[in-house]
Amino acid sequence: MPQDHFDQLKSQYGTFFTFIKLKSQLLGLSSNSIFSNKNLSGIVSEVLTLDVIDVFSEVDKLCKLILTLPYTTASVERSFSALSRIKVLNGITFCQKIFLLLLSLFLILLFSSLVK
Repeated sequence: MPQDHFDQLKSQYGTFFTFIKLKSQLLGLSSNSIFSNKNLSGIVSEVLTLDVIDVFSEVDKLCKLILTLPYTTASVERSFSALSRIKVLNGITFCQKIFLLLLSLFLILLFSSLVK
């Protein structure tokens, strides 16, 4: 891991990792022939297969962090889109909500009869 990436990780997740241990564990992984030339999922599966999670505890935390971060912003954008729809629905009257509900039910019935 290049130093600037390591420093950025340290600034954002400073309390989550023990960085001296993490650096030594990453150096140990990169020098080991079992783990070299493997992607993230390969490293995780090897660590699980060899049952060395205790030895590489900080690397395990780093892998879990990487695997849980969203790859794209699409999920975030979908959340904001859903929130904006809720905000719009909160701004309309009860009668308008009933009308939209009945219209939605009518459309569902119409399309379900067309599919049959």
